[in-house]
Amino acid sequence: MWADDRMLILHTDGLPSRWVPAPDACAPAVDPAVTAAVTIRDASSSARPVRDDTAVAVLTPTPPDRP
Repeated sequence: MWADDRMLILHTDGLPSRWVPAPDACAPAVDPAVTAAVTIRDASSSARPVRDDTAVAVLTPTPPDRP
Protein backbone atom coordinates (compact mmCIF):
# COMPACT_ATOMS: atom_id res chain seq x y z
CA MET A 1 0.00 0.00 0.00
CA TRP A 2 1.18 3.48 -0.87
CA ALA A 3 0.67 6.13 1.85
CA ASP A 4 -1.02 9.41 0.96
CA ASP A 5 2.02 11.45 2.01
CA ARG A 6 4.43 9.71 -0.38
CA MET A 7 5.55 10.55 -3.88
CA LEU A 8 7.82 8.94 -6.43
CA ILE A 9 10.19 11.08 -8.48
CA LEU A 10 11.66 9.46 -11.58
CA HIS A 11 14.16 11.14 -13.90
CA THR A 12 16.25 10.38 -16.94
CA ASP A 13 20.03 10.49 -16.97
CA GLY A 14 19.89 14.16 -17.97
CA LEU A 15 20.06 14.92 -14.24
CA PRO A 16 22.86 13.80 -11.94
CA SER A 17 22.21 10.56 -10.10
CA ARG A 18 22.82 12.13 -6.68
CA TRP A 19 20.66 15.02 -5.52
CA VAL A 20 18.50 15.87 -2.55
CA PRO A 21 14.91 16.97 -3.15
CA ALA A 22 13.80 20.27 -1.68
CA PRO A 23 11.58 19.48 1.33
CA ASP A 24 9.10 22.26 0.57
CA ALA A 25 8.70 21.08 -3.04
CA CYS A 26 7.89 17.53 -1.94
CA ALA A 27 5.05 18.33 0.44
CA PRO A 28 1.86 16.35 -0.25
CA ALA A 29 -0.14 19.51 -1.06
CA VAL A 30 2.31 20.69 -3.74
CA ASP A 31 1.28 20.13 -7.35
CA PRO A 32 3.40 17.32 -8.89
CA ALA A 33 4.24 19.60 -11.85
CA VAL A 34 5.80 22.12 -9.44
CA THR A 35 7.81 19.34 -7.80
CA ALA A 36 9.09 18.25 -11.23
CA ALA A 37 10.08 21.82 -12.16
CA VAL A 38 11.86 22.41 -8.84
CA THR A 39 13.68 19.08 -9.22
CA ILE A 40 15.04 20.09 -12.61
CA ARG A 41 15.99 23.52 -11.30
CA ASP A 42 17.71 22.29 -8.14
CA ALA A 43 19.35 19.10 -9.40
CA SER A 44 21.14 20.78 -12.28
CA SER A 45 24.13 23.05 -11.84
CA SER A 46 26.20 25.46 -13.89
CA ALA A 47 28.96 22.83 -13.92
CA ARG A 48 26.56 20.34 -15.44
CA PRO A 49 23.74 22.15 -17.23
CA VAL A 50 20.43 20.47 -17.95
CA ARG A 51 20.72 18.43 -21.13
CA ASP A 52 18.11 18.14 -23.82
CA ASP A 53 17.16 14.62 -22.74
CA THR A 54 16.17 15.62 -19.21
CA ALA A 55 12.75 14.42 -18.09
CA VAL A 56 11.17 14.22 -14.65
CA ALA A 57 7.97 12.40 -13.69
CA VAL A 58 6.35 12.85 -10.29
CA LEU A 59 3.80 10.27 -9.20
CA THR A 60 1.47 10.70 -6.23
CA PRO A 61 -1.16 8.26 -4.93
CA THR A 62 -3.97 10.81 -5.23
CA PRO A 63 -4.18 14.21 -6.93
CA PRO A 64 -3.51 17.15 -4.61
CA ASP A 65 -6.54 19.05 -3.35
CA ARG A 66 -7.36 21.98 -5.59
CA PRO A 67 -9.07 25.13 -4.28
